[in-house]
Amino acid sequence: MESLIKIATRLSVAIPVAILIFSCSGRGSKDTTNSSVSLDNVRQLIVAPTGLVNSSIARTEGFFREAFLSTTTIFESPLKTMQSNQIYKVDTLGNITVVKIADLVSGASNSTASSGLIINSSKFVFFTFNDLYQPISGGGGSRQCALVGVRKSDGKLTCIASGPRCDASNPCNVDVYKSQVKINGDGDMLFLVLGDGGLNRIDLKDPDNPVESSIFTHTNLGDASVPIVNSSNDVMVAINLGSSATNVVTKIFGTNGQTFDVPGSTEVNRITCSFTGSGDTATSFYYVYFDTASSQFRYIQLSRNKDGTFTSSTLYTESTGGVLGANCTNVVHNGNRIFGLNWYNLENPSFPGNSVLMDYPTSAGSITHHALDATFPIKTDLHSYAGGLAILGTSTDGATSGIERFDTATNTATTILPAGQFSVTSMSVSSSGDISFVGVRLADSVNILGQLSLATNNLSNSNLTVRPVAIVSLK
Repeated sequence: MESLIKIATRLSVAIPVAILIFSCSGRGSKDTTNSSVSLDNVRQLIVAPTGLVNSSIARTEGFFREAFLSTTTIFESPLKTMQSNQIYKVDTLGNITVVKIADLVSGASNSTASSGLIINSSKFVFFTFNDLYQPISGGGGSRQCALVGVRKSDGKLTCIASGPRCDASNPCNVDVYKSQVKINGDGDMLFLVLGDGGLNRIDLKDPDNPVESSIFTHTNLGDASVPIVNSSNDVMVAINLGSSATNVVTKIFGTNGQTFDVPGSTEVNRITCSFTGSGDTATSFYYVYFDTASSQFRYIQLSRNKDGTFTSSTLYTESTGGVLGANCTNVVHNGNRIFGLNWYNLENPSFPGNSVLMDYPTSAGSITHHALDATFPIKTDLHSYAGGLAILGTSTDGATSGIERFDTATNTATTILPAGQFSVTSMSVSSSGDISFVGVRLADSVNILGQLSLATNNLSNSNLTVRPVAIVSLK
């Protein structure tokens, strides 16, 4: 098991860094600032070293054009600020053009603000910036934009002052269990752990006027970790009280101000996985914890009552040595079902929780697990789409990667990209199930951008002159 104080320190995720071209609609004290993003002709965006030109990337096919692509020269530490890079847009013909995002937001020429991470969600894409300020309407000074969000439906831009704790030890990919940033199911409420450990809520219903509020501060309570948000906008979060290494608790902060202490969470090394329900159970929280009194793992549902309180029910118990003995890494929803991946136990390759897809029930019953391809046993990414899942994995030495699909109707896994051909840095999946990935082709050590359509699973790939970090599909 893993200590809650380490809950945000084990997962290092390659987060893309990119942004879209802005349309010309005035806001603020300078007419050159913008309030929305034009998505009409922008199909891909690339962050790359200065000098990327048209010949640097092959033209791509239909679905892949609707994606963000990020590249950097600091590959070994992709979450660092990349001041030497520029942001490029790629049109439908494959032409590459520099887009000076910081200039467009600030209204300045040659802004020195540098872009950092990209955070993808169902309705928004968020980008971190250093030293980016937006003029306030009427000449009333300026406000810092630690995050810039773009609403996917209409390109609406939002400037957020709260800066999340995102670095190589604290992932901010919302699809990852231990992410420090989470979005509610409606995609209009952002919850993030601040750099000092406090927890903020940002209401994005009106992107022009985001409402930022503090749930608790580092000074008043302690260090937050792993916020989990249900469909009622209640947030469940682990807290190191007073920044203590041993005084750890998990609480639920209700949307109306209620608080609830999660049973079994007052000791280190207790909760190994937590997530919200799906579909009909979307207001519930679920978690796995180790009960020291009985030496059993317990799978718990916290059902939300009408008054905002929660009722705890044990759905499943398991002795040590079973699949629940592993910490989870990724959790996704698919209809009314919940699926997850586990940490791979390198010290015990025969551990039953290795290389399996967890199938978590939402009512009392056994936790099912489905065997996955053992030729790339360390499963690193999991995405959901209508009717299935896409799973990325690597070999134990990290040298090669593979991709498989899981059909939720038949509960069968099929390998569509065998190990041995590529080292995949990042994978993204569209809502229709088309897969895009970036990485290196092992036969000639060439950087590539690849795609696997759902209809045929045929592989196509294009050569790149720079090494990509990550890719995020827009639709």
